[in-house]
Amino acid sequence: METLEIRKISDSVVLSHETGYSLKMHDRPRSSMILTERGKIIYEFGTVKLLSDSSSVLFLPKGATYGLKCIEGGIWYMIDFEGSMEKKFPFCIEVGESRSLYENFFSILKSGSQYKKLSLFYDILDKVNRENKDLKIPETIRPQVYYIKENYGNTEINNNFLSRMTNISEVYFRRLFSLSMGVPPMTYLRRLRIDHAKRYLKEHSMSIDEIARLCGYGSQYYFSTAFKKETGVSPSEYSKLHSSL
Repeated sequence: METLEIRKISDSVVLSHETGYSLKMHDRPRSSMILTERGKIIYEFGTVKLLSDSSSVLFLPKGATYGLKCIEGGIWYMIDFEGSMEKKFPFCIEVGESRSLYENFFSILKSGSQYKKLSLFYDILDKVNRENKDLKIPETIRPQVYYIKENYGNTEINNNFLSRMTNISEVYFRRLFSLSMGVPPMTYLRRLRIDHAKRYLKEHSMSIDEIARLCGYGSQYYFSTAFKKETGVSPSEYSKLHSSL
């Protein structure tokens, strides 16, 4: 996925279309990102056809001309934005499942802060990028990656525990994981835990000790040490920095 620079979130809306709905768009006025809760739409740009459904995220660049037809009625979430868009025609990014992105969309919809909206939008882009990469993960380590994502709060996770999932040696597992994911398994786990911790800290609804335990740390001390190593600030400092957003 190419890096996008976003200057402003212009609007966010929920759309519903029935089967058979069609539209011709000439010189689209804004760039948009569209998430699909359910339903399917075919977009045609010249000879290029793209399917927008719940397993993909669609980008519609400003100035694009295209036609669309709804082949299965449903609901779509659209975020209009101003910023760079390197592509000159609509494109989709496969994510496997877009439901994990809905929470960010509704937070953008409710937020009155442009800074908060931009933060949430970049979070969506980051998740889209990671989900797209996950589809290319070798089958040998895919169970471990999915387990880490779903059970990052489990304090018992280590390399030996993960390697035994698919009955491969710990040394081979670490090597394959690092080659495929770009970082060793425990680094991947730590970053995932910190990503979740940052989200919890932004919500200001739990104590730091509660967040530490929820993210798989046995004590607030170890959590704070890991958090500062990853972000450069302590959990309490991070929370204060985002308290006004």
